[in-house]
Formats: sequence, structure tokens, C-alpha cells
Amino acid sequence: MTVVCNECGSKSPKYRFKCCLLQFCSHNCYKAHSCASKESSTPSCSSSQGALKSEGAGEVPSGTKLTDEQLDILKSDSTLRDYLRDEKLKLVLVDIASSEDPMERAQRYIREDRFKEFVSYLLTLIERF
Repeated sequence: MTVVCNECGSKSPKYRFKCCLLQFCSHNCYKAHSCASKESSTPSCSSSQGALKSEGAGEVPSGTKLTDEQLDILKSDSTLRDYLRDEKLKLVLVDIASSEDPMERAQRYIREDRFKEFVSYLLTLIERF
């Protein structure tokens, strides 16, 4: 797994943006970064290369997509919304989503109590489907 700078593509990023947790390698890349989270409450990048370097990586296999009804159930769940208001948990989720290997990154966080609770709760919701 090769980690690259989100801005210039260098293979030696040493730092992370506080706004979105994507990686960068230099002061110039830091200055070049443009993050939409400065204007909104949820961390998301609008940088030149985006949060996910996806060439099919962001695609979900058709068998795992949720129906509109299932999405409505998730949207209306107050406990899930409470979890998603947690700023630290949001940063963890952004870090996982922006990782080149999200499964490996999630394994790192599963030992943390809040993330473990969130995953367990989400699984109980999804099992109802």
C-alpha cells in the first residue's frame, strides 16, 4: 500500500490536514489545499484530487446498495444521528473513507470504544433489513 500526498502525488506525505485528515507532504501542498469543511460543519474536501482517489474505488457492488426505504429508516434513526454528531467519530469515518485501504484502516479503529459502539449499532440496524 503506497500512500501519496493528496495535493502533489508525492510518495512521502508526512502530515495530515486537520480539516479532512487527508495527507500532504509540504508547506506548498498545505497552502494549495482547499477544503470545504472550513465553510461547512462536515469535513469534506474540494481539493484538486478529491477525498477518494477513485478509479472504481467509490463504486458499490449492486448487491450491497440500500433501497430508498432502507435509507429512509437510517435517516430517521435518532440514535444513528446522535452518533454522527460526534466530531471525533466523524473524523474517524472521514479517515477510513479517504484511506487507500478502508478495511485495514477500520481495523485500527475497531479497538476504540466509540467506534466499536457505532459499528455494532449500525450492524443491528442493517440486520433488520
